[in-house]
Amino acid sequence: MEIIDQLFKKFLNYESIIKNSGAKTVYIENPYSPDGIAIKLICEDLGLKIITLYPKLYGKLKIWFINKFKYKTYKKNWIDPINVYCIPSDSEVQESNIKILMDLPYPNHLDAIYPTIQKFISKGYQIYLLAKSNDILKYKSKHTFLSIKTKKAHYKDLNIALNNYFYYLEKNHYNIFKYENNDLWKLIRDDLYYSHKNKLPALRYHLKNFVNVVEFIKPNIVIVGDDRAPSSVRIDVLYCKKKVIPHFEVQHGMYTTNSLMAMPLSDKIFVWGEATKNALIEAGANNDQMKVTGSPKYDSLILRSNDYNKYVINHYDKTILFATQPVPSNITLQIINKIGSFLKEKEGIRLKVKPHPSENAEYYKGFVKHFADDNINVTDNNEDMIDLILNADVIIIISSTVGIEAAILDKPMICVNLSDQKSEYVECGVALEVKDLKDLVPQINNAIYNDKIQKTLAECRKKFVYNYAYLQDGKASTRIVDAIIKIIESKDDT
Repeated sequence: MEIIDQLFKKFLNYESIIKNSGAKTVYIENPYSPDGIAIKLICEDLGLKIITLYPKLYGKLKIWFINKFKYKTYKKNWIDPINVYCIPSDSEVQESNIKILMDLPYPNHLDAIYPTIQKFISKGYQIYLLAKSNDILKYKSKHTFLSIKTKKAHYKDLNIALNNYFYYLEKNHYNIFKYENNDLWKLIRDDLYYSHKNKLPALRYHLKNFVNVVEFIKPNIVIVGDDRAPSSVRIDVLYCKKKVIPHFEVQHGMYTTNSLMAMPLSDKIFVWGEATKNALIEAGANNDQMKVTGSPKYDSLILRSNDYNKYVINHYDKTILFATQPVPSNITLQIINKIGSFLKEKEGIRLKVKPHPSENAEYYKGFVKHFADDNINVTDNNEDMIDLILNADVIIIISSTVGIEAAILDKPMICVNLSDQKSEYVECGVALEVKDLKDLVPQINNAIYNDKIQKTLAECRKKFVYNYAYLQDGKASTRIVDAIIKIIESKDDT
């Protein structure tokens, strides 16, 4: 579904550009790539002359290498069985026979749900955690993690079964992928082929190991950070549904109507704010399936903000924080370069670059060396984002939940939107928008020095925070735990 959705967006974008250009001849770099095939179809429909720049052998060979690189992450090791941990309960509390399995293979899922763990433990519930060893390091000072050994599945390829399935798709593609008399098979064949060959075996391997964990622990309920994506968690939730194991989702990030989502499956979804419900309803959820609670990971933000004092003394009057995203091309480097050039002419301002957890911080550290000054600093991936936001005067993002954290902490934001995708932050008035990098520096000046703009952003932030993160009273974790316990107890009574 995601592949087809992306294809349609590209197709419509290319069609609009070609029609508005008024061109009679269109040069296509590689007519054998999915994009090249799409452009060729559009040009043929419009009756335009087509000139291809790549010879057939080179074009096809290049696409083969690109696909091999694109899908190489979908190997067994990328979705290896996650470590299983038991978190001992408080010795002063009588242990319940209720077992809770938290399926949190990604750090942002773990961060969103972790604040509920102590509250469950304080009520005697047995907590089991599926997580990566590196992700739990920052929590080891708070809890003891006892590693549990479970039976591991053997990784076997599924080439025969998947080849048969792919053969069926190829044989019947015109009926399956026909849209307005256009055969979309040519456009998505490679993506589907490599996805089936690489991703599905890895997912099946993951599922086998998840089944082993469930059979060993026998949890009464399962909690996840997202029941739609990524695929590994989706498979786990489908298994829970099949085995009638109650499963709940705690929202881990921004869910918006601008992004494509699969139909929610969880028995109950605990969402941050009312605004989130629209996106989930559009994806197929119903009102009874959702409960607004706020976000557990934001429970401590206001307290930290109130306790915060800027002890660090430096010669900088203002700090810009850029939270990067793993986006295509070198957009993040262009942004850093633009700000770096600005800082050379502006005294008293520094830039801090916080790489996304999935990015390589050394990559950015190597890039900023050419500025040869100390007013640009790249942090480590695991640097505390809240401290960085508290120390910043303006936050620059592309698309990130950092925007919500900045709004809660009452910080002005700039959203760099070079892809022309809708941004909730911009639409809700809590961020200034940059659609062309030449506008970045003027917007930085507006965010830092324009009192009228600062006041408008601040007024919008109050409404935005309530709509997207609910009450900032530090009780989101309590609301979620109480709701889950109420559901458990109601099942026990029946």
